[in-house]
Parts: sequence; structure tokens; C-alpha cells
Amino acid sequence: MEIPWDKSMVLTDENIKYELLTMIVQNIFRKAQVEKEYCIFYGDLCEKLIKLELGLRDLKVNILNMKKSSFRLSLFDVCKQCFEKFFKEEEIKKMEGNLERQLVFKTKLYGNLDFVGELYRRKMLPDNVLVSVFYSLLGISEINNSISDLNLEGAILLMNKVGEQFEERSKIKKKKTTEKDQLEVFQVIIDKFQDLMDLPDEDKTVSVRIKLLIKNMFANRESGWEKTKNINEGGPKTKKEVQNDVQEKYDKERQAQDDERNKGYRGNERHGGGRNERNDRYEKKGNYNDRNDHGRDGRDGRDNKQGGGS
Repeated sequence: MEIPWDKSMVLTDENIKYELLTMIVQNIFRKAQVEKEYCIFYGDLCEKLIKLELGLRDLKVNILNMKKSSFRLSLFDVCKQCFEKFFKEEEIKKMEGNLERQLVFKTKLYGNLDFVGELYRRKMLPDNVLVSVFYSLLGISEINNSISDLNLEGAILLMNKVGEQFEERSKIKKKKTTEKDQLEVFQVIIDKFQDLMDLPDEDKTVSVRIKLLIKNMFANRESGWEKTKNINEGGPKTKKEVQNDVQEKYDKERQAQDDERNKGYRGNERHGGGRNERNDRYEKKGNYNDRNDHGRDGRDGRDNKQGGGS
């Protein structure tokens, strides 16, 4: 039975519980940061919630009306808060000298960037937000003017995620921004990557590994963003696919741990001789003692013969 539409049921700014809305968005961001395997799923969830809100507001689902979505505005605010937190001095100090905290920090940062890229790809975040994120990662913004391998790798991951859409929208967008048109802004970011990759080997600002990642990113662009298409195609992963990914990740970590232990064991063998070498020495020592025993037995036999003859 179809329920008739009642105009009194229309959603308005007055009957939205903003505290509850903010809490929902924060929880989505928090989970998306640490559950990268479900990033596409969370992006799809946000898109459906915005469409649901527009429907409840009795508005058509389009880019223009999307700007009226309270859920989308809350996404902006939480996205800004979560991202800027990674550049606060007190947060950076917390992970210094602590490998476990460094790993958690890195996981959350890259998870945040992956989710930001997913929201941008679905047209839920505007270009200026994405540009601000890139500027911060590349050390050319007010909240961050320094360069680190951690942030640069994050910028590379983000470009590999959104490069196709970012470049395409930059080409077709005719409307001017307050300072530069969109295509010029995109080129500024690309030029920054190029400058970092071209730094001489003597300059230790950027590691060789990061330069190789940038080179691979440019190769992705030259291929028509083939890698980006592969990353974004296929929709949310199935439960089985996620389980396989987790198992593969576990196996790799287990193998790395085993390799590290074997490396340490080989180091002990070089410095301390190792168990096998010690056993060899003991065996040789035992053979030497056996030879001595045989020698003593032989002498005892000869002494007995001599004694019997006398």
C-alpha cells in the first residue's frame, strides 16, 4: 500500500537535530579512516543519505540542490576538522619515538585521504576543498608549509585516487575562481610534484622512494589514469573480497616478521658462529677425544703384551 505524501512531513532546517547529524558524520569518518577496505561502501552510504535528505526536503537530486543538504555541509565541517588535526603540533609530538602511534597516525591519515577522494569522486566535495588538501600535503598552505615523506606519499595516493576526475573537471570548468582558474590550479599541483621529483640526489628533502612513487604517478597520468580507473571500478567490495584482502595482508606481515627473525638469526651465526657451527665444533671435539681414547687403548694393549712377555 502506497503512503500518500504529506507536506507536513517535509524536512526543514528547523526540524533537523544537528547534534545527532554531526555525531553520525563523525562516526562515518572515524570508521572510514581505519576501515579502508570499506571506503567505497561509506562513500556510497553518504551519497544515498544526501539523496534521501533531498527527497525528504521535496527537492530534486541535482548538483544545485545538493548545496542545500545539511548532511553534506556537516561532511565539509567534519572533513576539515579531521584533516587539519593531522597537522597540529601536539598530534605530531604524540607519535614521535613511538612506532605503534606512528603506524596508527599514518593509517588514519591515508584512510582520511582515501575517503576524501571517494567523496570528491562522487561530487560531494567541491574542487576548492580538494585543492586545499593537496596544498597542505605538499607544504604550500597556511596550515602546513613543511615537506615530509609521509605527507607527500599521502598526496600521491590521493592523486592516484582522483586524478582522472580532477583533471577532467579542471579542463571543462569555465567558471573562474577568485584567484586562478581551475585548470591553472591543477597545473600548479602537477608542477609541484615535478619539482620535487627533479630535486638533485644530494638534496635529502625527498627520499628516493617518494621520487619513484611520483614517477609512477606521472606514468599513471600518461596512461590515461588507468590505475585510477582500476582503483575506483567495481563498487563496494564483497565480504569475501575483504576477507581475502585481510588474509593476504596478514600473510605478508607474517612473512615480513619471519624474514626479520631469519635475518637476525643469520646475523647471530656470522657473529657468534651459530648453532650448527657450534655443533660441528662439538662433534669435532668428540672425534678428537675418541681418537685419544683409541690411542690410549692401543698403548694399554701393547703394555699388556710387553708385561706378559716378561
